[in-house]
Amino acid sequence: MQELFSQPKSSGRFEIEPATSETPPARFPLKKEEEGGGFFEIKTDLTGEKTPALKPTHGPVEEPLENVDRIPRHGSEIATLLANVDLLLKHSERSLAQHLLRQSLYLNSHHPETLKRLASCLNKETDLEIKTKVLETLVRSDLHFDHMAQLAHCYYLQSRDQEALQTYREALTIQTEDSPETFEVYKNLGNLLIKDGDFDGAEELYHKAFTLDPRSDVLMVNFGTLALQRQDTEEALNRFRLALELNARNDKAWVGLAMVHNLMGDFVLAKANVENAIDLNPQNRTAVQLAATWAIRDHNTESAVDCLSNYLSYQELDEEMSLLLVHVFCLRLQWPEAQLEVERLLLWDPKNEKFQQIEKELRGGGAK
Repeated sequence: MQELFSQPKSSGRFEIEPATSETPPARFPLKKEEEGGGFFEIKTDLTGEKTPALKPTHGPVEEPLENVDRIPRHGSEIATLLANVDLLLKHSERSLAQHLLRQSLYLNSHHPETLKRLASCLNKETDLEIKTKVLETLVRSDLHFDHMAQLAHCYYLQSRDQEALQTYREALTIQTEDSPETFEVYKNLGNLLIKDGDFDGAEELYHKAFTLDPRSDVLMVNFGTLALQRQDTEEALNRFRLALELNARNDKAWVGLAMVHNLMGDFVLAKANVENAIDLNPQNRTAVQLAATWAIRDHNTESAVDCLSNYLSYQELDEEMSLLLVHVFCLRLQWPEAQLEVERLLLWDPKNEKFQQIEKELRGGGAK
């Protein structure tokens, strides 16, 4: 068999060696290393039995790819691939693991264990859409609470609120045992109910989550947000302060505290709170929006330009914040800068009539 993993050098890593003409081709390029050497051992046969060679077929193959009678033939090969995947993941070799998982899915595109491992390998930030599709396939093959919960999390992160709401509820109906996912299900489901205006339902779910993790600073922020929605400033103040006692680096708690102090008329403290939030996370959209709005209110437009420009430099497109920056440029009579920002918006959406109208006004009368 072709050997991919050679004896490690002094670095302790493995190297890839090119195949020689004397090396016979392999079904897939992994080979067990000799005893006593190598960074780790790659297995090619779990049963110790050799798979008999398939006879060549001269006529056309009419058998469907998803024929269930075909799947057992690849059972041992899939098992071997998954064993090697586990070994690669143990050593943080995610890209190689994903390559083997795709080989396994080629043999059986609905194999639950393969889909489960692939979902765990995919990053929820960079591979969210792919992860969602993998989990959608998984729940059709293996209806389990954890899989449903993870799929609902993906919908939630993509702001697909109705799909997330329905999937969370379906997950809870099939739950039969405790799971690490349960806390996140209750918390996120409560957040969705707040959006729908069901404050009592959200509070009930938050309390269920609280019984699972009473020291969650994130949950305290959610309790504070719920109190703000009910216009209970004292309760909100206490919840946000408790969140900061649990985690002083929670930027959302600082934003909540800023909003409460602003409602109470303490604008200086509110401004200091929102500045703390931006220092901790310059990409906190709510914090940047509040800081810019309050800076405009206080006629400190330079500060508004700074925080908005910094935020937008890391965003591909945020129409609302870009238009706010255009507004600030106009207040400062910086017409070229305002026009440049509108042109940036038009690059993303050339047919947007609103952007076209703003650009027309800036070219025609704004700069004059």
